[in-house]
Amino acid sequence: MSNTALKINDSLSLKIKRKLEGMTGKSFLFNAREIRINSFQINDDLIIVAADKDIFTWSSDEALDRIREFMPIEKESEIDSKDLMVMPDRKQLTSLKDVIMDNIEQVKKDRTYVQQANAVNKSISTLINVANLELQYIKMFKKQ
Repeated sequence: MSNTALKINDSLSLKIKRKLEGMTGKSFLFNAREIRINSFQINDDLIIVAADKDIFTWSSDEALDRIREFMPIEKESEIDSKDLMVMPDRKQLTSLKDVIMDNIEQVKKDRTYVQQANAVNKSISTLINVANLELQYIKMFKKQ
């Protein structure tokens, strides 16, 4: 092997090593599966990556391209539940209660208002369903 080839190979190995060091201990999405990188080893032209669910073996020529296929996954500790919530604040909840009570009063006074009241109530039900879905999502993350 020439000195030039050795330098290129060493440079490539160093780049691969740095990438894999940054990935070790973290979770990624790879081929539609969640994978956690546990360790790796670089031997001459062979790269071996040990994950929790698989072992990957690549040549140094293909390693960087394969590493790029690993998509980082944010874990619950990295996700702020405030980012998930579209739940109305106290002021908005009071306003929603007022709208519901107003609808009840309007329907009592005027039966033709029923259709409009149903549309408003359907929107409020949708908002409640979204909030329930968000709560389930947060609970799911806390279990993991």
